[in-house]
Amino acid sequence: MPAYDSELVPQQKQLRLRVMDLQSYINQIEEQPKPGVQKSEEHRRSKS
Repeated sequence: MPAYDSELVPQQKQLRLRVMDLQSYINQIEEQPKPGVQKSEEHRRSKS
């Protein structure tokens, strides 16, 4: 059992790091203004 735990923990840490990297990557994309994204947002607002 201890051997299994020692293998499992690093995997969970790697996964958590990957999730954090993904979140920061998504935040960077959302911060960058893209003409296509802005157009779709304006279109959505004019509809409602």
